[in-house]
Amino acid sequence: MKSMSAKGTKIIFVLFSWVLFLAGCQGKAELRDLTRIPESQNLLYTGNRELTQEQIGEKLGKVEKTSDSDSGTDLADWESANLAVGTEIYRVRGEIDGAKGNYFAYKKDGKFYLFYEFVKEGGSLN
Repeated sequence: MKSMSAKGTKIIFVLFSWVLFLAGCQGKAELRDLTRIPESQNLLYTGNRELTQEQIGEKLGKVEKTSDSDSGTDLADWESANLAVGTEIYRVRGEIDGAKGNYFAYKKDGKFYLFYEFVKEGGSLN
């Protein structure tokens, strides 16, 4: 009976370790998808939600520098950890999913995509 318990404990430990590993990889991937612009109080996470031309407001600027850093949280204004230099950034008009807010979008391959505010557990990163 003891061998079954020890075997079960090992399996649980391996599964738990695997979950922690995957969670750590996810966090690093998120940090590599960040952009900073002066108009936002938070870092912006590049999403894949496509927006229509009608939702796009004024052009705010473009990515001026890319970062090779995995930390992503030490970005300067107009710097991105994953978007190419020259990527245009816009203000979004109206509401998103019925919520008013200060939304931003980026243009890639002729399409517009919504940025998400990057908020780390326990608060935002500024």
